[in-house]
Amino acid sequence: MAQIEASRKFCLAIEEMMTISEALIATATEYIVAHTDSTSSFDWGVRSSAWRNLGTGFPHQKYANDLAQQNIELKWHLAKHWASAALDEKIRIATWIVSDWGGIRRNSEMTILGYVNQADAERPATPFAGISSYSKILAIKDPDRYAVFDSRVAASINAIQLLDVSRRRLKPSDALAFAIPAGRNSAVTDFRDDDGAPASLARRGFALVETDSIYGVYSRLLNDIKCRVGGLSLLQIEMVLFARAPAPCEDARRATSENSTLLKESEAARDPAS
Repeated sequence: MAQIEASRKFCLAIEEMMTISEALIATATEYIVAHTDSTSSFDWGVRSSAWRNLGTGFPHQKYANDLAQQNIELKWHLAKHWASAALDEKIRIATWIVSDWGGIRRNSEMTILGYVNQADAERPATPFAGISSYSKILAIKDPDRYAVFDSRVAASINAIQLLDVSRRRLKPSDALAFAIPAGRNSAVTDFRDDDGAPASLARRGFALVETDSIYGVYSRLLNDIKCRVGGLSLLQIEMVLFARAPAPCEDARRATSENSTLLKESEAARDPAS
């Protein structure tokens, strides 16, 4: 009961910061509910050497056949470890989650130290720069309040909205365009560089999310979904977005291409001379 009350208060506290359209929340919530089983396809394998480097006693082999559950258990295991760790150990664990687990190896020691200090701050600074890295640290510091924001999650959110706009189920004026960090999935990258780019979405009538406000808006959206869907954690919502990412990106590109073709055919039919 105490955890539910704390979650409710956190939802209300975030709600005071800004407003997201009810239509967008409904679109995202409907998508998450419809694809909750997608976490079973969550595929984020970690190398054996990385597990050896972790050194916190996490029984990763216990979940070798269920990577989704492994991810959930890992985050809560590291949150517990973080709570009693000294600064040096937090830096080591933060480096591990960003580099060994996340595959991002471009951060300096000083950068990681800055992320660790922010993670332990009452109100962490959340600029767009470094968002794929520091959000991983926030997500192990407190999985009940923070979620990872990366290329796949961002692309999913943009694609889900674009699909419903294409289907006339969501007004462009109710939609938000999120900048998408660089990633490694080809379908996500193709979407990011074309239909899913903020400038492209803005031309369709989406409101641009200020880059340094993106993590706050993202957190608000996930918490709004969580507050409306009982039984799902932020981590599970994020995992649905992550696991599903290539599919809505491909579907959105296909839908916008088909709509563009239909529009051209309609215009040609109205103007035979053309």
